[in-house]
Amino acid sequence: MTTAVADMFAQKILGEIDRLIQQAESQTRPLEIDPYHRELFQLFKLAYEAGLTGDDASPDLSADGICKQLAALWGLTAAAQTWLTQSAQLPKAQLMRMRSLWSVMRMWMEWDFALRNIHADLSRDETSAAAEESSVATQDHADSDDSRDTPTS
Repeated sequence: MTTAVADMFAQKILGEIDRLIQQAESQTRPLEIDPYHRELFQLFKLAYEAGLTGDDASPDLSADGICKQLAALWGLTAAAQTWLTQSAQLPKAQLMRMRSLWSVMRMWMEWDFALRNIHADLSRDETSAAAEESSVATQDHADSDDSRDTPTS
């Protein structure tokens, strides 16, 4: 995938995440239930399969990357800095957005962890199964050699 295509693809996914969050907020529904949960997972899966959720991915659609990009888009970065430096309260709308962002970030990290580990576990299982098959085949061959060497009465 070329850089320009990857950037457009990442922006489309980011835009869809933004749309889902806004839709859930407007309906005061949690992102952790369907249809939002399912649709967010589909977006994650697209980003994961495109290799955009890894640590060194470019564009960065890891949980941290999404958080940074959406926080900047929504003005949360500046609001959080103001909140920290001036001890001011975050406006309710921004606090709600921050909670939504944390929710998406948590789900994204869990899905990333699960898919990375299932692939590692499956690879490990395949390697173990191949080694076991090889061991059984070697033992069967040795057993057949032993039966030829044993005199029959």
